[in-house]
Amino acid sequence: MKGKTHVLSGFILGTALCAKLDIAAPVMISCMLGSLFPDTDHRQSLLGRGIPLWLFIKPHRNNILHSLAGLGIMSVVWALITMSLAHALGFAGGYLAHLTLDTMTKSGIRWLWPDKRRFSLWAYVKGASELIILFIFYTIVIATISIL
Repeated sequence: MKGKTHVLSGFILGTALCAKLDIAAPVMISCMLGSLFPDTDHRQSLLGRGIPLWLFIKPHRNNILHSLAGLGIMSVVWALITMSLAHALGFAGGYLAHLTLDTMTKSGIRWLWPDKRRFSLWAYVKGASELIILFIFYTIVIATISIL
């Protein structure tokens, strides 16, 4: 997935969460940052240019940043930085959205890192454009939040 797809997914999720939970809009920024953070292991990523974790954590999509462990650790770090549970949950939501979208790529991701198994839904979505995948993501987010 491309950076703009990830940031748009973070924006969609963040907007829906802020509206549903009646929380401050800055939480949406945390959600958008979370949706971009896993790609800091790639030098050309939107956030990777400013936070060059690719210098230390390699290779792209084959490390802790693209896993549930990375989601947990980085969400705790974000909670400590922001001193806010709402921001940490927004960040975690965006991070989870990123991992979910990357699961729809051909290479998939290692959700259970350091386990070597890769998970991919490519067989089900191949040929679909990122716009269609984003529309499906949006529909699922809105439907889920509306019933909660």
